[in-house]
Amino acid sequence: RTAVEEITRTLERPGHPAGARLHARRLRDLLRHAAATTRAFAGCDPEDLSSFPVTDKNVIRERLEEFRSSAHTDDGKLRRVSTSGSTGTPFASFQDPAKVARNSADTIAFARRIGYDVGAPVYYFTVWPARRGLAAVKQRLQNVTPVDVTRLDADQVARVARRISRAGDGANLIGYASAIEQFCVLVREQGITLPSGAVNSVLATSEAPSPGLPALAETVLGRPLSARYSNIENGILGQRQPGVSSYQLNTASYHIELLDLDADRPAAPGAPGRIVVTDLFNRAMPFVRYDTGDVGYWHVDAGGQADTSRLATIEGRRSDLIYDADAALLSTHFVAK
Repeated sequence: RTAVEEITRTLERPGHPAGARLHARRLRDLLRHAAATTRAFAGCDPEDLSSFPVTDKNVIRERLEEFRSSAHTDDGKLRRVSTSGSTGTPFASFQDPAKVARNSADTIAFARRIGYDVGAPVYYFTVWPARRGLAAVKQRLQNVTPVDVTRLDADQVARVARRISRAGDGANLIGYASAIEQFCVLVREQGITLPSGAVNSVLATSEAPSPGLPALAETVLGRPLSARYSNIENGILGQRQPGVSSYQLNTASYHIELLDLDADRPAAPGAPGRIVVTDLFNRAMPFVRYDTGDVGYWHVDAGGQADTSRLATIEGRRSDLIYDADAALLSTHFVAK
């Protein structure tokens, strides 16, 4: 509860001096821990973040033991998390109990910001057969209804829509942006009308929503769309609130940099940059200046200054970027059209 309240205060008051001091202290403590207990960061100056190397999945995968903390050697007390390797080979990392608890607090705090609270009904759109996922008992305890996106046809959509309509207790939809869009399209095509208030919140994850999804979701589901930016190895990095186009970053739990595409220097305001994360809470395996592989743009105010608590857009994986014949970066939204 204390962590959720602290995260919420930070998100509600970005740039507040008290939050900035707490952030700076946590960053300094994490850097000292990383420099003192890992071989990968030995010799780095804990007072100077720029003295730490920029890393990525490939570097960590090849030198895994060098990135693990000597203060957390009991694997039985750690959580092993792994990605599917959708853009490469699988990647595994470790989290200590305090980090696991912090991720839970982040999830609750960010969910409450869009109207969801613990125990409310959730319809989770994902690839359920491929997930280790929640056991049936745990699904019931968490009030989760799994919706398998590999079989998201008209019949399944009609069944889910009927269940949401009958329940009348404010469903919360979460899952792949493309799956939520397909659900909305099929609901509309079948002429299904959901009762007012049947849907409480709509949260797109894993993919950037298409330009037309916000309007479609509000028309079909009666609720504005939210979007979350996260990854498996760290957690929730940012969220787009209903009716807002930019992503508010999770400065309560992470220090996030935007670095030039071709050099380890800060990206200019309005220019694309690599999203580089320092996790303030994972001490079992410190993620310091971790290049997520994603590209984003700072939110720039009317005076041309970058707001480092917000990303205007997230373009996705750098390996997926497309350039024109003059080497100019094309927006993924333009390509999607």
